[in-house]
Amino acid sequence: MWKRILAILAAIGLLAVLGGAVLVAYIAVGTVKPDLVNHDLRREFAFAGLTVGESTMQDVLATFGVPQREYREPLSLRYEYPSKGLLLRIGVASGRVEWYEFSSSQYATAKGVKVGAPFTAVTDAYGKPSSVTPLASGTRVRYHYGIAYTLEFWLDRDGKLARVAFFKS
Repeated sequence: MWKRILAILAAIGLLAVLGGAVLVAYIAVGTVKPDLVNHDLRREFAFAGLTVGESTMQDVLATFGVPQREYREPLSLRYEYPSKGLLLRIGVASGRVEWYEFSSSQYATAKGVKVGAPFTAVTDAYGKPSSVTPLASGTRVRYHYGIAYTLEFWLDRDGKLARVAFFKS
């Protein structure tokens, strides 16, 4: 009985060590920005006064008003403001903003990158991306911050920024 318990505990310890090694390897290959792994990115990537993981549905309504479209998804409420080029998702369980996305040049990231900017503006502001994925409609550029957050840029076929999203991974 004790041997079985010790074997289980050893396996759990090994998994914890391997998990830490995977995170270190993930950082080492440059897919995660190490200086930001433990940083509170929610505030750094606040948008229009809203913060992923902190702002509530009431905050969204106070900032943008009643959504033009609202959808109930399995784990979130999806608020769409097409005339403002804006989409937000609010977690059903938490009642907090989990995702924002904008496609209007009236908004900018905290580092000043706006829709319509070239790809070089993204890399000048944010450095080397974690991933770049060619798509039929253009290119998706992602920056992973730790295992919790993703900043995503969608470029059109001409290489101009078409949409920005920030969300809990």
